[in-house]
Amino acid sequence: MHSRPAHALRALPVRPVVTLAALQLGALAFLAGCSGGGGGGGGSQRLEIERITNGFSGAPLLPHQIYALDANTGQPNRQRVIELRSLDELARHLRPQNPVHAPGVWRVGPGGEPVLPNGDVGNHFVMVQFTTAPALDSIFDPTSAGQNTSGLVGSISVSRVDSTTGALTPIRGRGFLGGMTPDGRGGYARWIEVRGQRVIDVSPSGEGAGFPGVARAFSGDVNLASPKSFVFVPDDDGDLATFESFPRTAHVRIEVTSGVRTSAGRALVTEAVCAGAVGADEYSPEALEFSPRNGAEEVDPLTDVIVSFTEPVQPLSVGELPGPLTPGLSSSISLAFGPQISRVNVPYTAEPVSIYDLTRYRLHPLFHFPGRDPLQGTLSSLNEITVQVNPQVLKDLVEEIPQQQVAANVNLRTPAVRWRVGDGPGLVNAPVAPSAIYVGRSGSTVGISVIDLYGFGQSTGDPRGDDPLTPERDPKNHWLDNPNLIWGATMIPPISAGTTTLDGGSAGFLTLTRDSSLNDLLARSPLLSSVDDLHIGHPLDKLFNNSMLECRAGGGNICAATGPLHRDPGGQPLSGNSLTYAPHPNPPKLVFPPICLAPFIQGEEPTMDARAGQPARDLLGLGDPLGRPNVGVPPSGLLVDNDGFFGPVPPAVNQGQPTACRPYAVRQQVGHFLYAIDRAEKKVKVFNSNRMTLLDEIDLADPTDMAISGNLRVMAVTNFSTNTVSFIDIDPASPSFHQVTKNVAVGGGPRGCAFHSENEDLLVANFLGNSISVIRQLDLSVRKTLTSQISRPIDIAVTPRQITFGYNTGLYFAYVLNQGGSVAVMESGPDGTNGIGYDDIVGLVPVTFSNPQSIQVDPVDWNSAVWISHTDTEGRGAVSRLALTASPTNPLPLSVTSGGIILPPSFRDRTWSVTASYDFRQLTPGFTADTALDNLTNIAVAAGVSTPIAGVPAAPQDAKSLYRILTTPVQVSFPKLLFVANSSAGVVDVIDLGNSSKLRSIRAAGVRHLADYWRQ
Repeated sequence: MHSRPAHALRALPVRPVVTLAALQLGALAFLAGCSGGGGGGGGSQRLEIERITNGFSGAPLLPHQIYALDANTGQPNRQRVIELRSLDELARHLRPQNPVHAPGVWRVGPGGEPVLPNGDVGNHFVMVQFTTAPALDSIFDPTSAGQNTSGLVGSISVSRVDSTTGALTPIRGRGFLGGMTPDGRGGYARWIEVRGQRVIDVSPSGEGAGFPGVARAFSGDVNLASPKSFVFVPDDDGDLATFESFPRTAHVRIEVTSGVRTSAGRALVTEAVCAGAVGADEYSPEALEFSPRNGAEEVDPLTDVIVSFTEPVQPLSVGELPGPLTPGLSSSISLAFGPQISRVNVPYTAEPVSIYDLTRYRLHPLFHFPGRDPLQGTLSSLNEITVQVNPQVLKDLVEEIPQQQVAANVNLRTPAVRWRVGDGPGLVNAPVAPSAIYVGRSGSTVGISVIDLYGFGQSTGDPRGDDPLTPERDPKNHWLDNPNLIWGATMIPPISAGTTTLDGGSAGFLTLTRDSSLNDLLARSPLLSSVDDLHIGHPLDKLFNNSMLECRAGGGNICAATGPLHRDPGGQPLSGNSLTYAPHPNPPKLVFPPICLAPFIQGEEPTMDARAGQPARDLLGLGDPLGRPNVGVPPSGLLVDNDGFFGPVPPAVNQGQPTACRPYAVRQQVGHFLYAIDRAEKKVKVFNSNRMTLLDEIDLADPTDMAISGNLRVMAVTNFSTNTVSFIDIDPASPSFHQVTKNVAVGGGPRGCAFHSENEDLLVANFLGNSISVIRQLDLSVRKTLTSQISRPIDIAVTPRQITFGYNTGLYFAYVLNQGGSVAVMESGPDGTNGIGYDDIVGLVPVTFSNPQSIQVDPVDWNSAVWISHTDTEGRGAVSRLALTASPTNPLPLSVTSGGIILPPSFRDRTWSVTASYDFRQLTPGFTADTALDNLTNIAVAAGVSTPIAGVPAAPQDAKSLYRILTTPVQVSFPKLLFVANSSAGVVDVIDLGNSSKLRSIRAAGVRHLADYWRQ
């Protein structure tokens, strides 16, 4: 799934500001200065539109104009008018109280006769002024046949629009470019030229006498004869001397396409469509065309919808522009699918296809449409899409003046189209952490997959049960093995077997979750071009949830109003879903219609605690999650005890009464912000980890590796080619959320990076610089650069500062993985006089790891340990656990000589050893690339830890720090499984840490990265 990213509109140069006083200088004052500025002007060879005008006072037909929005008051400044030259400017200044201005209209005299801008009787005209001169042949057909189309080839068209039918009728007339016009014999004749600042008729027989400005001059008329100006004069009778107006009972529509070219063959950069009226604009804006068209088949489910109108319309009357918040439902146009009894209306953002074309809008659905049902028939009603225009909502650009009872024109007709989507990415509903491991895949299978550690959820998947007659169970569906299904309708909310691939359910413990198309690659092209690192951030419900406060349209739950109400071990209320609690089911099923439309939340509320006064109780607890398929024994429970239901009382039960609410721990939206580096596109992509919708994109120079701070406030991303680290705000409550707040220069070619989890430092491995940059988290400045025994470092891991645990050294240790296989150990400070650590590299461990790939912290070992992916001496994949196995206890003062000089760094009687190793005897033959551990049992809900040296606050919940203090220090996670990515074999091997045996191999072609919550 995917959605428009929040930062799709980027800052572009601001166009010049036009004051109201300047607009009021005269009817054509703005024409007199048209020859320069906007879009290049002068000697620029880019062919762009400078202006389209009818010559009369008021706003031109193009560019559109708007009042500047005052940054302090948020109100329009009516003394400053801005020309809209970019979609970014539109987004910055457009507000309901600050609409796009209406263009000026062609005027007529008291007897209905056409008049010029100065009020004299004369032919109406429209001028398209370019930044450089177009070629005549790109606009005109000078042959006799061309006279049937007013001498135009179609690259520029001037038409009459019937708003009642949408019919376009070409307006007969004569076109000019630089005073030249087709002669109808295959050539061109010069009719007009400028002499002494006067427009002169130089036609052979005086045919140009009716050209505007010839009979009587007016301000700016010489611009009509510029080589950069295309002028069209209505001429139904073929005689310019008889003055004619544009149609008075319909809009005049002008279209300029990329068929317009310079003599050097350069095409018009930005196409344009605009419209105007003669006299008062009284014509309703109506939908003209749709794409996809009515009756279309096999449409890509990822398609956007294009709607064209008869004239420019106010953007906000179509829908919300792309922005940081999820859009609500628009009252103008409905996008819907599904059966009639439960139609799903899809929220969308509406963006003009161009700032020079407010007649065509791209409707970008918040999520893509369901593809064709892979099971042939069960989703037949879901892949039919209806696009319906609603009446009296869409507004044209007529300026509304309530005091004078002047209102914009609104649409009257209600056209609709229906079409069907074909094969494509399915909808996704994946289990969420702590019951998930995220898999980054590359090669021909670029994308993200999810390993299900729950196994009994109602995710997207195959609804068909296993065949009981087969001796070995076919792993289609293990949601059906959830023992709570026996309570069925008495559960709150009720649960039942799925009927389609949208609610089919999990394929079981240690399987890859599948989308509604039964594909296990849940996020892939075009959302991703590469996956180069993965990390899990804050819970999604901190930013959007289904409470009555956040659900802006289509639902809401009063019992999910202020955040989860369970409390942490210290008695403090939670803020957002905690990693400690998994929903039941994990995930809850998708429902139609969704429980909240804006923001769009389609997952059902997690099961509430029904033990008080309800017949249902949680039967899903500790058991055998795999079962014994060889003898037909199904799974009997979870790998760890789920300990109950944690959802809020749903609306169907609470009936909007706060007194019906109870404490809860998990609400919708379940899941987390999932960050993926897409180096190919130079972006960090932000996904909804449950639905795999694309939430945001963050542009970076050359993103290579990333890490999240222990207090969840900042994410660091290394940029290899620019020798920098970018820091991104990832706090959903921050005004700079998902913005780069600082770039810090480091050594050459930074690759791996890792935060000290208790918020002291970020360590960066500079591959080309042969160094380690130590960046203080407090102020994000480089406080030290380490070079001793660093050679082509590729990755780094940092263990906690040992205070009252482990060897109580008072130090933290960092492990630098060099490309050659050596591991350099850094011990922290404080150093110097009275110091206890060198704050430097103290040596290389006595073990070399061939072909090293990655290093990750082992949170279980209090003495400091890491897991390293590498090969053995025969080139076979292996994973080893390197640990500090001997050390003096308590802090050691630094050794000094009798002269007071501190001795060079050394291990100081500390020993590192390999304490565990998995190789070809346990692993699938191949090349190991990465590791992860399960987080099924954790105490993330307790407040995080920030050491006094750090000087920054810890996260109150779900901190990335690797331990918690519950009277005494306690490790944050208690993993049972080690996951090993084998990139060459295309599998993820799962090792049971209890008995050191392989539990299962999960096929995942192209697997390269694995992410659990405490990944560094």
